[in-house]
Amino acid sequence: MTDWQRRVAAFARRHALLHEPPIHILDLVSEIGEVAKEVLLSTDYGRKAPMPRPEMADELGDALYSLLALTEACGVDANSVLSAALEKYERRLAERGEAGSGNVLLGNRPPVAGVEALQQALGYRFRDPSFLRRALTHPSYVNEHPDDETGDNQRLEFLGDAVLDFVAGAWVYRHYPDFDEGRMTRLRAALVRTETLARLARQVGVGETLRLGRGEEESGGRGRDANLCDAFEAVVGALYLDGGLEAVETLVEPLIGPVAEAILIAEADRDAKSRLQVWSQAELGVTPCYRVVSERGPDHAKVFVAQVLFGSEVAGQGEGRSKQVAEQAAARVAWKSLMQPEPEASGSSPLGGN
Repeated sequence: MTDWQRRVAAFARRHALLHEPPIHILDLVSEIGEVAKEVLLSTDYGRKAPMPRPEMADELGDALYSLLALTEACGVDANSVLSAALEKYERRLAERGEAGSGNVLLGNRPPVAGVEALQQALGYRFRDPSFLRRALTHPSYVNEHPDDETGDNQRLEFLGDAVLDFVAGAWVYRHYPDFDEGRMTRLRAALVRTETLARLARQVGVGETLRLGRGEEESGGRGRDANLCDAFEAVVGALYLDGGLEAVETLVEPLIGPVAEAILIAEADRDAKSRLQVWSQAELGVTPCYRVVSERGPDHAKVFVAQVLFGSEVAGQGEGRSKQVAEQAAARVAWKSLMQPEPEASGSSPLGGN
């Protein structure tokens, strides 16, 4: 697929799906072709050259792409053609008082309203759809469409961030009654970090309905974790304003449950030192300390050997390419020893001493 194909298809899908009532995509595509012809006919090139026939385009075929390519070759921004096509289509739609009735593009699937599909995925129908529309509007879109009165999603993002912190924290508190404050804090932070929220945004289909500016779209912004995270937070903020805390909990809690399980399963490997410290302070009343006992190899490829101690007793030893990695390795060894102590008959201490 060419760059023009991607741009036209993305534009048509996005605006057709976000429009209320939903636009049949091929109707909008046909309007794009008509506007492109009008633009070309107003240029010297267009008055002299034969016009391609966009009505012959099969699923946004070569004729339509050629029209848009020609508009840019004549010095006319093709994005303005697309925007004008949307405005013209909306006027025609309003005059008819009904949605478009063209065939369906892209795999001959029935037209699907993106916002409607998103609401289905969220399990919630907004009483005020403007909340959701704003939540899906990236600042880059507003910058390129100053007349759009929707506004960007940054204020909703701020609100959603705070609501998510509370909902995730309350969920962790209820589901893990044995966790102390430190462990609850770490789990909550992992649940609301950028990568996690971006994954949840993809899961419910937020990315497909984002309204982005042209530059942000073409630079891959629709799949960028930061944009998806911000949009998910904004959707949560919109959900809170429209439906209250209960609506947010109904959405968020089923999503974060499996994520929390995965985080806890991998926790020992990712942050063994923190896990060991929490245990040792609670059970032994001491804070583990670490020391590097040796290093080997050339400067560019050193290997460090570290030990973790409870008081003067060595609890574990590990190695790695940096002191921090070696200490984490030592903590994992100590934790494994504590969780699976050797039989007393062996004469070894569970902490690794003799």
